[in-house]
Amino acid sequence: SHTSNLATVSNCDSVIVTNITMLPAFSATDAFAICSGEDFTFHDGTTFTNIQADVSHTSVFATINGCDSTYVTSITVNPLPAISLFSSLQEVCDRDDVVLGVNNPDVNNTYQWTFGNVTNLGTTPSITIPQASESNEGYYQIVVTDLSGCQNQAEVQLIVRACDIIIYETFSPGDGDGKNDYFYIEGVEGFPGTRVVIFNRWGTEVFQSDDYKNDWDGISQSSLNAGGGILPEGTYFYLLELGGDPDDETYRKVYKGYVYLKR
Repeated sequence: SHTSNLATVSNCDSVIVTNITMLPAFSATDAFAICSGEDFTFHDGTTFTNIQADVSHTSVFATINGCDSTYVTSITVNPLPAISLFSSLQEVCDRDDVVLGVNNPDVNNTYQWTFGNVTNLGTTPSITIPQASESNEGYYQIVVTDLSGCQNQAEVQLIVRACDIIIYETFSPGDGDGKNDYFYIEGVEGFPGTRVVIFNRWGTEVFQSDDYKNDWDGISQSSLNAGGGILPEGTYFYLLELGGDPDDETYRKVYKGYVYLKR
């Protein structure tokens, strides 16, 4: 309250007494925790995107008689859990066991591996793929979640290469069971341009291919063979020269041995 002299007449003061009433302004404080990189929308509609550090923002939600009522919002930013893979690219030989994983895993974190449409591949820091084959090639994702609920993810590419072959040393074409009818070389499809030559016990060439497809069924290509090309039961000598990538150390590697043709 304040008294003001308006005028003095005949030694008497004329005064104005002014009363001031304080209107209260309302203020509230909110606190939130988010993960690094998230967006947040405050009470006044203001949106901060990709937040990386703690922030405070004042929002005015009402103004009465010139007095503002406000929200003071404090945002605490939790860092994303650290994740470091053994490697972002792993290249292995077929039939090898493969281990994909993270360095220095945190026991307080949870882990989830996915591969293509397989979402339950594993929930441990590392997973093992036994005897990897071409079907295992692709990108594997891991999501790590910490105690605050923040998530981070990483990806590793797995490449499975044919590093060697397995030569089966017996086959039985024409015996009627529909099995083991061809001279079979496991993994040869990974080495296009593999050359195979077959000789009988007298050293005569009976079969030759410059890009073998596991398709020799005991029929001779030699016009010298009697019996319509059907070779008799016995032991045959093979010479194999590996194809594939000329930059690989296995390129043109030579294999020699014997295969038994059983009738």
